[in-house]
Amino acid sequence: MKIGIMVSRQSPQAGGGFTYDQEITQALCRLRGESAHEFFLIGYQPERPSQFNSTGLGWLSLHRARALRRRQKLAGFWSRIERRLSGKKKRTPLDYENYPSFAESPVDLIFYPTPQIRPISDIPYITTMWDSAHRRTPFFPEVGARGEWEAREKSYRNVLGRAAYVIATNSRGREEVIHYFGLEQERVRAFPLPTPSFALEEGATEFRPKSVMHLGIKGDFFFYPAQFWPHKNHACLLHALKILADQHGQKPQLVFTGSDKGNRPYVKSLAGDLGLANQIVWPGFVPREDLVTLYRQSLGLLFPTFFGPENLPPLEAFGLGCPVIASQIPGHDEQLGDAAILADPTAPEAWADAMHSLQSDPAQRETLIQRGRERALRYTPDDFVRDLFKLMDEFAAYRRCWP
Repeated sequence: MKIGIMVSRQSPQAGGGFTYDQEITQALCRLRGESAHEFFLIGYQPERPSQFNSTGLGWLSLHRARALRRRQKLAGFWSRIERRLSGKKKRTPLDYENYPSFAESPVDLIFYPTPQIRPISDIPYITTMWDSAHRRTPFFPEVGARGEWEAREKSYRNVLGRAAYVIATNSRGREEVIHYFGLEQERVRAFPLPTPSFALEEGATEFRPKSVMHLGIKGDFFFYPAQFWPHKNHACLLHALKILADQHGQKPQLVFTGSDKGNRPYVKSLAGDLGLANQIVWPGFVPREDLVTLYRQSLGLLFPTFFGPENLPPLEAFGLGCPVIASQIPGHDEQLGDAAILADPTAPEAWADAMHSLQSDPAQRETLIQRGRERALRYTPDDFVRDLFKLMDEFAAYRRCWP
């Protein structure tokens, strides 16, 4: 089959979504020789993103089509793209490079690493579903306010309903997709989130402490990399830090990295109200080099999010030898197992106890680090892509039924 891989326009500031997209696409480019299928990249960027220049894959740009859409010239727009991609005779002049046979070849299947891209009609596709948060916790403003709930519901029902396959992150995520959107069970598959390659590679190197003073860190610290959305639950950690000081006399710093999505001013105000201003560090978005250092030198990763069923930062921490305290939410027990301390995200006192335990019990800390490393190696981007190849092979039996 001829298979297109849709490249999203996400930036590193997008967080886990960007990491997932990049890891899967890079692994697919790296391992494509193991598959009998032919692959190329599709995107709305005018040129192939530079990080994919070394892949040797052809690039089909749809940026002209997006410009037409912006001007509301929808009549015939999608039909022209669909004719172009389906190999029908009448074609629209779109940009492509290093793929001379594309003009004569049909596209049999498209893989969308993110569910947030509108699929091209009439071309079969595989898509992903990271979470059903707008269904499980519709009261959070980022999924429930200003028409967001209705928009997500409409989009997911359309995108998931027409997919050849939907990839959920684990059995809990698969159950949610089937339950909330009424899909046939055989069309929903569970592929765990893979441990990012950079974490595995850096974690395998010798640990050499580096200075973190340029980030404002002056002593022992816990680490929470998360964009400032309400569901990320920074508030729980602030209350836990207050309890940790009042009940155990421990005052580590707490480093909050990540882009502001509107909730940072509230979190900062709460920190001031609790008298924690001197313990919180706010470096914002940090480059990967600093991210790795923060993982490797922190007392531990704190991850109190309300959204699941899986998340990438705990896997990054596992790969980099950083112990983890994570929220006890549906799906996290399956993803993290006994490699992390799980705590109720609504109970700051439970987080304070876990933080105290991690600081006071070196044996527990080493046990968690060892279990984390084992868990990190269990499922990698290469494992994900090989499972994806099997899914594509399975679909080939259906695709051969029409010209």
